[in-house]
Amino acid sequence: IYPRLAALALFGFLVPATLVSHSFWLAAGTPAFMGQLINFSKNLAILGGLLIGVIEQLAGVYLPDGSKDVAAYLVLIGVLIVCVVLQLLVQYRLNLWNRDFFNALEARDGRQIAHEAETLVALAAASIALAVTAVWGRMTFQRLWRDWLTRGLIGAWLADQRYLRVGFVNGQRQNAEYRITEDARLATDAPIDLVVGLLSSLLTAGLFVTVLWEVGGSLDLRVWGGTASIPGYLVLASVIYAAGTTFAMMAIGRNMVDVIERKNQTEADFKYVVARVNTRATVEPQEGDAETLAAAQKAVIWQWRRLCGQHMRTTVISHGNTLLAPIIGLILCAPNIVRYPCPILCWSATPDWCR
Repeated sequence: IYPRLAALALFGFLVPATLVSHSFWLAAGTPAFMGQLINFSKNLAILGGLLIGVIEQLAGVYLPDGSKDVAAYLVLIGVLIVCVVLQLLVQYRLNLWNRDFFNALEARDGRQIAHEAETLVALAAASIALAVTAVWGRMTFQRLWRDWLTRGLIGAWLADQRYLRVGFVNGQRQNAEYRITEDARLATDAPIDLVVGLLSSLLTAGLFVTVLWEVGGSLDLRVWGGTASIPGYLVLASVIYAAGTTFAMMAIGRNMVDVIERKNQTEADFKYVVARVNTRATVEPQEGDAETLAAAQKAVIWQWRRLCGQHMRTTVISHGNTLLAPIIGLILCAPNIVRYPCPILCWSATPDWCR
């Protein structure tokens, strides 16, 4: 009945399920590695199919008509998805490289250090290539989409000589020039950036939760003379902290969208008034032009003042989070570091000084 919602629900379920149940990177060097890698790849293909199916359903409404145009958009979307997933795997492999490199330094193994140096070059080249490809795919998608949308807006604006009627509208107005240029740009730039960012964040969060659950261990608490164990307590603490900062930012910045929209609208109105006064001045100067310009300028400055206050309030949360996030992580890890120093502080097989 609701194919798009069903596909999105399956997508949301498969992402954490795949990362938790088929963590092939945790099975490296074991007989289960190949099976986990195959299952991970299968689920990845299913995820891509679900996402493309949703986008294809939306294509008839939001994308250009024509099978060739839709096919080009779907190819670009597929390229972006592959780049996001591969970039995440490269980042994870770079984390493992840090472990292997410092283990080689500790063991003073020159051959292993040289091997890790070669591995770093390959990983860096792969990461750069993926980043460049992702930029090409994202900006090409935005460019094609904006071209199609702008042509449609211009066609609607020119139809029935609508552009001639703007000058006869009094009071509140929507600046057509601004809508065609800026709004069309925002309407095509922001959704692509949002979708790519959300997909990357979702996959990164799933991988982060999986790894943190494995390495974080459990926290033993003494309760009423007994011991209570909290498995994966670092994951739980991370979710609580992230939810707290998110809800705080949402509460403080709830008016941000409205403030920005009003600021942009007053800027557009100010440009419109200046252009209109300039046009009329070449024919017959008007006595009220100075007052009209002053009122439009006052409205712009007032909206900028509102925007400044909104940014000041959100900075309280963003800057506080920047300062506290690393410290809170250390504090949360402190109980297990104090009680079990070796498994957390030593990457390789336990050396003599750690026993």
